Amino acid sequence: MCMKNSELLTNIISTLEDNHINLYHDISKEQLNNYIANLKDIDSWDNKRFDLEMLKLFHLFKDAHTSYFIPYKSLDQKLFYFDSKCYISIDDVYHEVKSICGISIPTLSNTLTSLANYETNEWSMVVVNRLIRNGYTYEMLGCYDNGIDIVYDTGKVVATITDNLQGIPQCPYSVHNDGKIAIIKYKSCSEYKDYPISQFTEDVKKAIEDNNCTRYILDVRNNTGGNSELLNPIQQYIMDKNMSGIVLINPSVFSSGRFAVARFKQHCHATIMGYSGTGGAAKSYGYNKNLQVEDKRFSCSIRLWDFSNIFGTTGSIQPDIKIPVTIDDFNHKSDIVLDKAINYLQREIKNESTNCNQESCKN
Repeated sequence: MCMKNSELLTNIISTLEDNHINLYHDISKEQLNNYIANLKDIDSWDNKRFDLEMLKLFHLFKDAHTSYFIPYKSLDQKLFYFDSKCYISIDDVYHEVKSICGISIPTLSNTLTSLANYETNEWSMVVVNRLIRNGYTYEMLGCYDNGIDIVYDTGKVVATITDNLQGIPQCPYSVHNDGKIAIIKYKSCSEYKDYPISQFTEDVKKAIEDNNCTRYILDVRNNTGGNSELLNPIQQYIMDKNMSGIVLINPSVFSSGRFAVARFKQHCHATIMGYSGTGGAAKSYGYNKNLQVEDKRFSCSIRLWDFSNIFGTTGSIQPDIKIPVTIDDFNHKSDIVLDKAINYLQREIKNESTNCNQESCKN
């Protein structure tokens, strides 16, 4: 027999208390109980209302790894939330969205932020992007009726929920070179079954050796985490070679992706470059444990990670060199951050070569 919503909520909270390393690090148990006491008619909520209220409740914990999971339903229109604005892709060009379901984007953004579990402003933007693209979000808000009206700068469309077809998994890592610069793309701290991380490590070494690379770019943008130890052999190799380089970041760097940034900053003296800070904070809870009560799935943190001594902050890891990025860069399919990183290192190599030639002339 299924639990009543009130019983379900009680069990979810007790399960979190039993498993989280420090659930009440930001909100007291008394404050949480007072919040729950003010919820009205819990047992009359339907499933969508329950999910909506759970998102609001989990938001209170201020812990990005303590998450309540909702279904994901794809829309047949591509939405993109960036720099506090929403865009829609029409004929492969992003247009600014003015309203969705008659709700202005600033108002909708505030509503969705209250549903997001996050530890930094950067992380909140990423979660809002996920929510704004999820058809189930509009079902929970009660504004999906056979479609959602999207008004953008030059027109209007009605978006509908489509089948959530899974694409072919893409390998999360690759390596190539630009002259004497090795470009290592590391999008996930996870193994790819058709390309073992051990082989990738050897390919990185070979690319560096074959091209006499003296610099590297480690691109961890959009790396949402996984096994933080997988990159260790590459990090050790770069340390042994005493190579200097750049780590590229963006707001979608979370969890174990943040380990790579911290370790390369601390041990390889890397310069960090990006248009914004990481979603994951320098000091935060993590190493999440997946939990379930009846059909409700959620997670909680069972460790505390602290890299604040490396970055001098407990919040978002910020770039040493910030590169402004606009929606036009996305429209033009340009990767301005990577281009700037390559140019930066090319100047270093040129200056190094010039200095060496000058020293040779003196001798």
